[in-house]
Amino acid sequence: MAENLLSKIIDAKKEAREFHYKWEGKDKTQPIWWKTRDGGEELCWYDIDEFHFHRMLEGLNHGFKASVQELECFDKLISRLIELNGGKLVSKEQFDADQPDYWERRLSNQSIDDLFAAKTGVNAGNIRSMRRASAPTVLGNDVNRTKGSFGDPTNPLDFLNKLQENVSAGISEITGMDQKILSSIEEEQKQFNGSLFNQELKQ
Repeated sequence: MAENLLSKIIDAKKEAREFHYKWEGKDKTQPIWWKTRDGGEELCWYDIDEFHFHRMLEGLNHGFKASVQELECFDKLISRLIELNGGKLVSKEQFDADQPDYWERRLSNQSIDDLFAAKTGVNAGNIRSMRRASAPTVLGNDVNRTKGSFGDPTNPLDFLNKLQENVSAGISEITGMDQKILSSIEEEQKQFNGSLFNQELKQ
């Protein structure tokens, strides 16, 4: 990731130098012909090139911030893992010794996800994401971890009810309406549609 960040910085410097070299000493009110990298030529306008250049810089700025945050998160994870390992980096011997457990648990997790998916009809990828989102992590202040529950996937009715509760909570938060109000609206809509249907039958 650090190497990718460095590559983006180098690309940004190239873009900046090309933009300024391209328009240095030119009449910026008039278009110019500019050779493309594939050997052709294109007609360019300064205001359009300037717009794309600044948009590129804005995009890189957001990308840099995201990359720095990820690097900081990885630093925290590595520091925590070293702490849990008695203040030492994981040795090759430790890594090799843990491989059988790793594969046993990984394949078991994947198999359980597939079984839950077959039982519930929910995609295995969503099941996996739900499990990971609600599981404890190495860091104690993991703000992205969900604090609630998705229900018990082995109990389809409980699972469905809990998912519906989560959906309803989201609707209530956004609209300010609770499920009872939504249900009454749906019931009124059904009655309205029914009355229209009856009128059409009479006609």
